Amino acid sequence: LLWLLVVTTFLGFFVQMQAARVGVASGKNLAELCRHEYPRVPSLTLWVMTEVAIIGSDVQEVIGSAIAVALLSQGAVPLWAGALLSAGVSFLLLLVVEKAGVRQLELLFAGLIGIMIATFGYMFASADVPMAEVAKGLVVPRLPRAYVPTVCA
Repeated sequence: LLWLLVVTTFLGFFVQMQAARVGVASGKNLAELCRHEYPRVPSLTLWVMTEVAIIGSDVQEVIGSAIAVALLSQGAVPLWAGALLSAGVSFLLLLVVEKAGVRQLELLFAGLIGIMIATFGYMFASADVPMAEVAKGLVVPRLPRAYVPTVCA
């Protein structure tokens, strides 16, 4: 499934680049441009679809965070408490932006990303990953039938 991740990442990058180009050329963001160019009903439909996608993405992140907290605590923290913890940290980050500014939040994220790079690098180096198989999975698209329901979900 590694090739599928690469393809979807590139497609997402392509869509974001096109939206950025439209923004630079028109001076409006994509939502403003859709509202201006489309009639009312399609414009509202696009707005509702975007809001549903945003909510779906946020729910996925909160549930993922709750599962991560439960796994890291070896089950000592239940899922509902992990979800509340995730929401609390989100509001805490908003407070950091409000009190300290965006630059401090960027520095915090840069530090956290640096820690992630170091730990993932260490784990990757010590995991004895078969690089030939990884490279083959990136270049040769292959999808076993058993994984089709997972990909289509």
